[in-house]
Amino acid sequence: MNRSIFKPLALAPCVIACFTCAPGIFAQFNDWKGQKIETTLKRKRPPEYFVIGTTVKLEIKPQSHSYANLLRARLESGLFAQDSRLRSEERVPETIIVCEITRLDANDREWNQRTEKEYQKTGQRQEWNPKKAQYETKDDWGYVAVTRRYKIVKGGVNISYHTRDAKTRSTLDAHNIQANFSREYLDGNGALSDHEVREALVNSAVEQLTARLTPTTEPMKVHLPRGKVEDFSKLGQAGLWEKMREGVEKLGTLPKPSDEAYRQYGVGIANEALAYQEPKVEEATKLLEEASVNYNKALELKPDEKYFREPLARIEQSLAQYKKLSSQLAAYTQSKAISNQPTPQSAPQAAPQSDAGSKGIKTPVTPQPLRPTPPAAPNNSQAVTNQKVIEMVKAGLDDPNIIAAINDARAVQFDLSPDGLINLSGNKVSINVINAMRQRLSRPAPRRAGAPARRKN
Repeated sequence: MNRSIFKPLALAPCVIACFTCAPGIFAQFNDWKGQKIETTLKRKRPPEYFVIGTTVKLEIKPQSHSYANLLRARLESGLFAQDSRLRSEERVPETIIVCEITRLDANDREWNQRTEKEYQKTGQRQEWNPKKAQYETKDDWGYVAVTRRYKIVKGGVNISYHTRDAKTRSTLDAHNIQANFSREYLDGNGALSDHEVREALVNSAVEQLTARLTPTTEPMKVHLPRGKVEDFSKLGQAGLWEKMREGVEKLGTLPKPSDEAYRQYGVGIANEALAYQEPKVEEATKLLEEASVNYNKALELKPDEKYFREPLARIEQSLAQYKKLSSQLAAYTQSKAISNQPTPQSAPQAAPQSDAGSKGIKTPVTPQPLRPTPPAAPNNSQAVTNQKVIEMVKAGLDDPNIIAAINDARAVQFDLSPDGLINLSGNKVSINVINAMRQRLSRPAPRRAGAPARRKN
């Protein structure tokens, strides 16, 4: 008789025993009709500072530093790959990014010796085997104290960074970039060299700077439902999110509330995934809002499903990030529109010519009419300052009205240094208003109605 037929039956008690001993494992997947299907989504994250002037010059200090060229090359590659708007311009840049290496070191000369427990053979014994009617040699095992040597490799980098406007020389963003490296290698095997550690530290600093100045992506693990929508979930797992959404929506409302909950969740996942693939921020925001509606419906139909709560918190964070990115893009578009407007210039008046002048005889200078006296400059109490902007925000004025007040002000005295920006951000002044303040500093005050225009010399 073929004994292999009975092997599955022989294993059956073991399988049943496993689930009997660990009922939590089965319960964990019960609501998902078996083991969960997982996939990865990539969410866009907005930069801390959105670069308005897209022609960029990098300044690495000190230039004599042995890793200055590596930092420049890695930073250029990272910035320009993440944001296609940016390009290098050494002669007449709009934005200057300065990075000063104040620390970049590595040390692989430190060793550490310590005692650890290791499970190993400790001896042998003789044990009687009644079936064989003889003694057998058995190994004894246990934890034994052993001494091990570890090579400790450490390093650190500190880069003082700031971005400034090339025209006004004002600071736009500033930060202190830091990264540390510390690893242990048993007996020194596989330890990185000092040069490799410094390269790794430069790469870490570049990642931080790139994330600060350009949109980046963040991978996220998500669960896909099984049951009646399982076939469509497999389409999503393959990256066919549009087809997944179409298929799940065509099912229509399912009569059983729990089935309908997973259907709504499936539509929400598809909408969220499509949002992260959408290049237009406005369209992506709409898809995220639709996904939020789907997730809320799923939770209402099955409030005990914990995996319906996770995407709600995630989608709120995504919406906040995309709205920030949208406001940054709007400010960028507005600033470009302003910079592209032609500046009206008065045509220069030709000096009167005379025969005497053409023969080398000095022509008497014709007296010029007196120019009207320009209005007196407003005193400091009339200028719009950081504090007045903060007061308008606290009073509940919306961004358009605050920006209009900034643009119409006869004079402004804004502090856009790093401390000033931190104070503005801490008082909930939006990026749109801060960009309007920056643009206003680079423009002359608006002419009052009825005030005579200045004539160029």
